Amino acid sequence: MDILADLKEFILREFMHELDNQVLDEHSALIEEGIIDSMGLAQLVEFVEAKFGVKIREEEIEMDNFRTLAALSGLIERKL
Repeated sequence: MDILADLKEFILREFMHELDNQVLDEHSALIEEGIIDSMGLAQLVEFVEAKFGVKIREEEIEMDNFRTLAALSGLIERKL
């Protein structure tokens, strides 16, 4: 299972179709760069829970855990 690749594929497909000139890598600031907004964050949490079989608690939905793909991947790895 390649967590980073799965996350990147989902974000590119669901959120970045309108952001043609932006590059997404593991250090891209997802919220700060406008890649995802609050509704997108909810959609991303749903994807993570379904795809990886983990439960994201409300208190874990914070900027540090969702700042970048690397941060989110780390959260998922810890939960697995």
